[in-house]
Amino acid sequence: MKILIASRVGFLRLLLSQALEKEGHQTASADSPGHVLCHLRQACDIDVVLVDADMSGLSASELWRALSQVDRISDEGRSLPPYTVMLCHRSIRDRGDMQTILTKCRSGLGFGEILEKPIDYGLLCDRIRAIAKERLEHKQAFSRSQT
Repeated sequence: MKILIASRVGFLRLLLSQALEKEGHQTASADSPGHVLCHLRQACDIDVVLVDADMSGLSASELWRALSQVDRISDEGRSLPPYTVMLCHRSIRDRGDMQTILTKCRSGLGFGEILEKPIDYGLLCDRIRAIAKERLEHKQAFSRSQT
C-alpha cells in the first residue's frame, strides 16, 4: 500500500515513514494541507492518508472535505478515494470517555479512523493491515462495478 503522511512535524513524518516502510509499505509525505491535496491530485495510487490533526492551514474537517472532493482518475479509470486516518493527541485519561469522543468525531468529521498520539506503532501497523485487506475487497468490488 502507498501511504501519504501529512504532518507539519518533520520528525513525526520520518518516524511514521520508517515504521511503515519496515512493514513493506511505500510512503510519501506532506507538510501542509496544500501539499496533501497536490499529492492526491498527482498520484492515484495513494491508498491511505495519515493526517496530523495539528496541521495548520485547514481544520481537520475542512481538510477531510477537500480530500473527499479530489477527483482521482488514472489510465485505468476512476480510483477509490484514499482511506483517511486522523492522528490526534489524547487529552482525556479515561479510555471509555475517549472512545466515545473518538466515535463521535469519526462520524462527525468523516475520517475512517482516529488514532491517538503518541502513536502506538504496533496498533498503527495492525490497523494499516486491516485497512489494506478492506481496501483490496473494495477495489475488487469497485472494479467490477466499473465494467
